Amino acid sequence: MAILESLTLFQVLLGLGVAVLLFPRGRPAAVAAEGMLAFALGGAALQVGARAMAPMPVALAAQLEALGSFLAITNGLLLLGPCAVLVGLGLHRRSGAQGFPVAGQVLAALVGLTALLLTTWIVVATESSWAFAWAAIIAGATVACFQVGKLSRFGLVIRYVDLHWMVWTHWHHRLLAPRGQDVWWILVLVGGAVAVMVSPHLGYVVVGALAVAAAGHALAYRLWGGPRFPVLPLLAAPLIPFAIDVYQRAGAGGWSMNNPGLAPLTAEIEIGLLPLVAVAAWGLAGLWPVHGLVPRGVLAPVGGMLLARIGSGFLPAGLFYWQPLLSPLALVSIWWGALTGRRSLLVAGWGFQALVSDLPMGSRGAYFLLAVSAALALLPMVPERWVAPAGKVLIGLAVVGIAWSLPAMLQTQLVYSLLAVVAVAVAVWRRREE
Repeated sequence: MAILESLTLFQVLLGLGVAVLLFPRGRPAAVAAEGMLAFALGGAALQVGARAMAPMPVALAAQLEALGSFLAITNGLLLLGPCAVLVGLGLHRRSGAQGFPVAGQVLAALVGLTALLLTTWIVVATESSWAFAWAAIIAGATVACFQVGKLSRFGLVIRYVDLHWMVWTHWHHRLLAPRGQDVWWILVLVGGAVAVMVSPHLGYVVVGALAVAAAGHALAYRLWGGPRFPVLPLLAAPLIPFAIDVYQRAGAGGWSMNNPGLAPLTAEIEIGLLPLVAVAAWGLAGLWPVHGLVPRGVLAPVGGMLLARIGSGFLPAGLFYWQPLLSPLALVSIWWGALTGRRSLLVAGWGFQALVSDLPMGSRGAYFLLAVSAALALLPMVPERWVAPAGKVLIGLAVVGIAWSLPAMLQTQLVYSLLAVVAVAVAVWRRREE
């Protein structure tokens, strides 16, 4: 059992991520990215399942029907990952396309072969005899689902609804240069974001979030062609009754973020207050269905920190109670981003789903993903010649963040997490089609 307790596969995942980033855009890169996603899912499942199998030897676990099947499917995903990277490399060489240096091809081949040898060793060590068969079954099912998806064209309907019914304004492709009082709004935005992220006082966190909402709306309207109607400040407004309620119940002593136990809040009170915070955080993050009305997920890190600090610190019982609702809503954002090509929405939705799991490793991965989401939203601001390489690096970082947060998500919401992985695969397929 030592191999399952000590092996995280994260270093191998980073190596595969580097190899995938070296592939030029097109079908080879898409196949390699799908393999990396399968490897990440298998590694996360192995990490989660190792805790359940810890009391027994590997040989005994493999002999039990349920655990043996789990090991076979998990190891099949691990085998499929490096195989897909090597297949992508072969497709590239067969097509004779340019843009992939020889050094990159050698590195990709070495990383893929190393991962394949490592996972083969895991299969042998765990006595998972059906792993190779499951790798072939999963690969065949993936190709079949892709062909069905091409025929259905369901994404066309979603994109029509998104563009005609959910986006009420036409955002500028690039930010205008700040002028006059825009500088003051930027200072308010930065100060509010810092207060939300580091302030030890709950009152300052709330005021900071309200300031970010007001400044974000003003800057979005003035510099980015956002809506005139103050949607974002209205979404953040529930923080006002939340702060008043907490102050009346706890007094000044209950406002410390360093010692939230000072606030005498029962589980019932926390359950009633958490939706007020969640609505504000959801609006700041620009998740579905308000993704077309707020600044494109640029403020996603602020919304995530707001939910994490207040939800985990002051309202843990409320966050646990509302998790079955927040997780599927975040999943809708993930799928909507996958089907409409809104990469920042997909990444931010995944970050929130990881954040709602309320486990330390999921939260750390969520912060990372929310930062990547904001960077993706600002990608059009980058000089033209740097857009393609910067976008490729950000997508690679997003995949690493997804793998980082996946074990925590599998422990709390198994089905929703698997559906989120499928959504990311669909996004990769759409990219290949385009």
